[in-house]
Amino acid sequence: MKRPLRLLHLEDDPDYSDLVRIMLTKEGYEVEVVLAEGRAAFEKALAPERFDLILADYLLPSYNGLAALRAAQKKCPETPFLLVSGTIGEYAAIESLKAGATDYVLKNWPEHLVPAVRRAIQEAEERRQRRRAEAELVRRERHFRAITENSLDILTVLDQEGHFIHNSPSIKRVLGYEPRALIGKSAFALIHPEDLPRVLQAFESILKTRERPFQAEYRFRHQDGSWRFLEGVGQNRLQDSAIAGVVVNARDITDRKQAEEALRRSEERYRLIFDSNPKPTMVYDHLTLAILEANKAAVQHYGYSAEEFKKLTLRDIRPPEDVPAMIEYMHRIAKAEPNNQVRYAGIWRHRRKNGEIMDVEIKWCPIAFGDRMVSLAMITDITERKRVELRNAAFAKLGQNLSSASSPAEAARIIRSAADDLFRWDAFTLDLYSAEEGRIYPLLNVDTNARGQRFEDPGAGQPKELSGMARRVVTKGAELILREEPFVIPEDVSPIGDPARPSASLMLVPIRNRTQVIGLLSIQSYTPKAYQPADLATLQALADHCGGALERIRAEQALRDSEQRFRELFEGSPDAVFVEDVHGGVLDVNPAACRLHGMTREDLMGRNISELVPPGEQAAAAQKFQELVEGRLAQIEGASYTRDGRIVPVEIRASRITYANQPAVLLHVRDIADRKRAEAALRSSEMLFHSVWENSADGMRLTDEHGNIVAVNEAFCKLVGLRREELEGKPLTVTEAGPEPPEQRLMEYCQRFREGATEKQKERQLTLRNGQEVILEEINSRVELRGRPPLQLGIFRDVMAQKRLEEQLRQSQKMEAIGQLAGGVAHDFNNILTVIHGHASLLMANGGLAPVHARSAQQIGQAAERAASLTRQLLAFSRRQVMQPRQLDMNEVVSNMTKMLGRILGEDITLQLNYWPQPALVQADNGMMEQVLLNLAVNARDAMPKGGLLAIKVAELEVEAPPGRAHSEARAGRFVCLSITDNGCGIPSENLWRIFDPFFTTKSVGKGTGLGLATVYGIVNQHRGWVEVESELKRGTVFRVFLPRSTQPAKAPDEPSAPAIVRGGQETILVVEDETPVRELVCDLLRRHGYHVLPAESSAQALQVWQGSKDRIDLVLTDLVMPDQMNGRELVEKLWVERPRLKVLFTSGYSQEVVGKDFVLRRGLNYLQKPYPPHKLARAVRDCLDAVN
Repeated sequence: MKRPLRLLHLEDDPDYSDLVRIMLTKEGYEVEVVLAEGRAAFEKALAPERFDLILADYLLPSYNGLAALRAAQKKCPETPFLLVSGTIGEYAAIESLKAGATDYVLKNWPEHLVPAVRRAIQEAEERRQRRRAEAELVRRERHFRAITENSLDILTVLDQEGHFIHNSPSIKRVLGYEPRALIGKSAFALIHPEDLPRVLQAFESILKTRERPFQAEYRFRHQDGSWRFLEGVGQNRLQDSAIAGVVVNARDITDRKQAEEALRRSEERYRLIFDSNPKPTMVYDHLTLAILEANKAAVQHYGYSAEEFKKLTLRDIRPPEDVPAMIEYMHRIAKAEPNNQVRYAGIWRHRRKNGEIMDVEIKWCPIAFGDRMVSLAMITDITERKRVELRNAAFAKLGQNLSSASSPAEAARIIRSAADDLFRWDAFTLDLYSAEEGRIYPLLNVDTNARGQRFEDPGAGQPKELSGMARRVVTKGAELILREEPFVIPEDVSPIGDPARPSASLMLVPIRNRTQVIGLLSIQSYTPKAYQPADLATLQALADHCGGALERIRAEQALRDSEQRFRELFEGSPDAVFVEDVHGGVLDVNPAACRLHGMTREDLMGRNISELVPPGEQAAAAQKFQELVEGRLAQIEGASYTRDGRIVPVEIRASRITYANQPAVLLHVRDIADRKRAEAALRSSEMLFHSVWENSADGMRLTDEHGNIVAVNEAFCKLVGLRREELEGKPLTVTEAGPEPPEQRLMEYCQRFREGATEKQKERQLTLRNGQEVILEEINSRVELRGRPPLQLGIFRDVMAQKRLEEQLRQSQKMEAIGQLAGGVAHDFNNILTVIHGHASLLMANGGLAPVHARSAQQIGQAAERAASLTRQLLAFSRRQVMQPRQLDMNEVVSNMTKMLGRILGEDITLQLNYWPQPALVQADNGMMEQVLLNLAVNARDAMPKGGLLAIKVAELEVEAPPGRAHSEARAGRFVCLSITDNGCGIPSENLWRIFDPFFTTKSVGKGTGLGLATVYGIVNQHRGWVEVESELKRGTVFRVFLPRSTQPAKAPDEPSAPAIVRGGQETILVVEDETPVRELVCDLLRRHGYHVLPAESSAQALQVWQGSKDRIDLVLTDLVMPDQMNGRELVEKLWVERPRLKVLFTSGYSQEVVGKDFVLRRGLNYLQKPYPPHKLARAVRDCLDAVN
């Protein structure tokens, strides 16, 4: 379809314009005419490229053709312009052509119009095409120049000798040469020698055959001397005069070559990794699911050979029921792009060649393989992991449920439930085992009938003899039995349930508590090969997991039985038995106690021990009773006072018990009047013998004809590490724990004794009962006394230097365990002492008491103070005493204790003090440091009963090599060392490892609690220090206490303040205390000082009180340790959220459970140690209220 001819016609005669249109239409033009009859319309219509032709009348009434020509040349100079006129002369026509008109036509020659139009249009089109061609040529030249200058490829022109004629700028980027630097040089000189022959051959070939270009890959030397791979394409353009050379287009393919080499190495590594990967790895087709390749691990794991794998698909290694899910997953991932990204496919089930099902975890990576998609799958067998996860979940549930079981039957059902979670079984048995009786006590037997219903065997509870299989399991361990048809019951198996249905698969394992077998657990199945060795290991783990709970249940049952036996022994004991509270009040007595004192049970109940001893011995008896209560004494001898005035010598043994949920003391009182008389006679007749016997440095032992020990001396007891009562009356083998059977040893001894053949002298290596290896030199002789059976005297001497090492960690753990016990006892005891001390103080403060009552109140208060001192030592030892550290100069601590030490040590001990010339600063609790110094000084004093020298030295030391020291607490750094040296009796080497044990003492009865050095150990350890000891018998002992030196600058000592009278107040105090007697006492004391008191027995109740009265509460006084879920500190932290400036006073026996081992007081945080007297409480409350936050 032709484009219409667009015509702008300047003409004031419309008829002529129509004539022009008709003439052009007849000539085949489709004309669109815009008629402009004047200047305004014409110039408005002008626009570039709007019209194909402008036809203008030369002369118009107010406008002319030349003016129109000038207007058209300005706006659309490329549009052809024809002048038409009826009167134009030749001169005017020439001037119009010079002015730029395309042509002119006379109106009276209409036949000339159409050719003139055709010619003008054709010339205009030719001009346009020429300009377009010229523009395209310019554009192409610019494009070629841009390509050559910016191309990554090198464009080079060589002459026929191979010399550079032209180089594109890219040679600088690719090869480092300036383009002009290579002009005239040979290109062949820069080609690698190995590639040069091939390039020369190609170059010569192109010179001969001009039509065909050459292509070659070669290495070209870079300007820096390295070689670059180029791919060159050359054409012979020698005959082209514009070029006159061989054009070579070269591209840098070094990266491609390196990538190809890397790919080759990568393929080699892939093959190596694929084949050596320890996990099964496969390559499979996405569309067909065919397995294309499998590595060695897959061959070993699945049981198929590599050739068999290539004949399989993924369907063949899946259980049939899992195939649909696998197909659905494959369709879902079919559109995955091959981007080598590893993806997680999840956990699936696979089937080995032998049919065994395993759980696997699959990760896969899509890769392109030719024109198809394949995947590399890495497979991890997690069958065992899932079994472990199932077992862990079952064991966690089992542990939680067993912790609340209160009866064996309940525990057995819980264990059965765990077996349900872990196994498929048809029969379940759980039996308790008695090693002493060699029998089992069935606890739970469950069987499954032919209809699949489970039922319990009613025979549980009746004791049975061990079967052969059960005996093997008890002695050798678990057994797994898998039987083949026909199934029969072996003779060594005790069947359960229906004997007509013997089990095809059976597992039987021992239930152990630590190493002791306490029961048997069995599960059975009527299905062949139902269990594997891994199942047996799981069942054994289940049995071990429940051993402790079953033993606990047995222990609880034994406790109930023990309580019943205690009551029977209590009532039937021939010795008098008293149950007394810790203050000596009688709580219960047995009939023998009534007979001893000649009183009824009602007469004795409620009396105090001081009323049951002879007049004048009450104070001594009360003191000894207190030592029994505190555990410093286990046995004493005294006298009982009967109703008729008789004094009966008695032996008293004490043990601490809990009676009616309160601490109490159980006293065994034996009438020893007859024994005393016999002992007096015996002492007089054997005094000489015992002088030699007891003072001998060698161990001595008398044995009778049956091998029983008649007597031993003290040296023998020390030698074998047993007490007399553990030896005398026992067989001589009681000291030995070697492999030789004791019966055989006794038989040989008796045979030699009857024959009168004694072993004169020999050396024997023995393992004692305590595990110690010793070598003894033994000399035996026969002793025959008139009127008595013959005896054998053995004299023993240790000929091996005895060394005993104990690991520091074990000692520390033991100290920590005992410390926890001591701290707990002290904490509870402090609550009791607070009430005792407080009420005693109130009684004395009120006045008006009778003198005897006032003295009693004073005695109660003093006893409470002594008990509080003991609990402070327990807290210090257990490291649960609240530490109030400040900067101390140990020189001053020692100096301030000088007078007290002088009074304690006495006149026969010289005190020598050596101070450090500079302040020996430590961050420590002053009271605790004085306690350490006092305990060590007292210990040194007791080691010098005849006087001596006690040297105390303060020094600073730089510890550089702590690993070589004997203590794990030692470390490098700057420390203050406090040394206490005495020249006393020294400590035996065998006792050095025990000196810090609580309640261990070598002092005589009544001269030590055994807590002194234990307290020192606890305090020093709490201050992050350690204690070292050196001692030599008869030369003395040195204790060195190491404390970290304070890095803070020395502070000026506080000025002592004058004592002030404690005033009361009208503030409101919230008192939180769970112990009712303590809470009532504190509230009473505070009310006496005018305070308003709001009591609460727990943190929860305190929060309720706070919500109703928080605006008027000025102080919270709370115990740190309370039995509910929120302790005192957590309560205060909640209150501080609402009132950050709330004042708080903490009280407690200790605060370990709440704030950790090292509770350090801070500004605005106050603490009051229990027990406390009323005036200390009042002072602490007033100080806390008056303090400025």
